[in-house]
Amino acid sequence: MITKPLCEELNKLNADAIAAFTEAKRIRRQRDVSFHEDTELSRDGHRRIDALVKHLLVGHDGEPCPDGDRPIIKVTTSAGMKTSRENLNATILP
Repeated sequence: MITKPLCEELNKLNADAIAAFTEAKRIRRQRDVSFHEDTELSRDGHRRIDALVKHLLVGHDGEPCPDGDRPIIKVTTSAGMKTSRENLNATILP
């Protein structure tokens, strides 16, 4: 069995995001919250989710986090081969 090294920052960000949403859910169930308070609760959860996604995409010196559930695939080309974007630009721009 292959074991992946664990990224501590990813684990912390994931736990923070889960905690934010469960706390917001708990507060919403306990009492009636105003529209503005609900917005603040949602904003905190989304801020933590954004931090998690940012880490997954560029969290390791500009490279994707290798410990994500779905690893980010890099597009690699052989020397001399154009990517589809380069082919598109070559046909549009003379």
